[in-house]
Amino acid sequence: MVVPLDWMPDCKMDRIITHWTAGVYKPNKGEFAHYHILIDGDGTLHRGDHSIKGNAAGAKGDRASHTKNCNTGSIGITVCCMQMPDTKTPLSQSAYPMKRVQWNMLAYVAGTLAMQYGIPCDQWHILGHGEVQENLGIAQAGKVDPLYLSWHPSLDLKTIGAMFRLNVRTYIAERSARTTPWLDPKRPPYIWV
Repeated sequence: MVVPLDWMPDCKMDRIITHWTAGVYKPNKGEFAHYHILIDGDGTLHRGDHSIKGNAAGAKGDRASHTKNCNTGSIGITVCCMQMPDTKTPLSQSAYPMKRVQWNMLAYVAGTLAMQYGIPCDQWHILGHGEVQENLGIAQAGKVDPLYLSWHPSLDLKTIGAMFRLNVRTYIAERSARTTPWLDPKRPPYIWV
């Protein structure tokens, strides 16, 4: 199991929104407050301060606020990367670009959560923060995370989002077909990325 079972409490969740922290490869204290699961630069998972159940519909108080006006029913997972000196710096100049191991682990985590919570793998239910405005119609102030790949800098947000969901679907299909309960998320990429 990629995500420990005790990190996935019984509740109804509607979607998974992926992010990057705009920080370094290790999570800091403030980042734990905003996401349910954080993925560091080595691909290691860290549990956020708030339970996924806190973002279920009707839950009060203890929730992770990761996406403007779209936290209820949403699981927030993030990769620790993409610190920038300022907002005018091109994404290609981050000293902490997303690593392939983080990209792969993000798909494994999303696939595990999708299976656990019965979340469909489409552009309305598993999406990057940078897709929320277009796909769900909820303004997000120009967010693009985590839809920039340093190893494919010319790909647009839509293509990267589609590639990500293809990775998630492939993971789900592989996991469903295997008799072992888990796969190794740190193995080489299995999709064209």
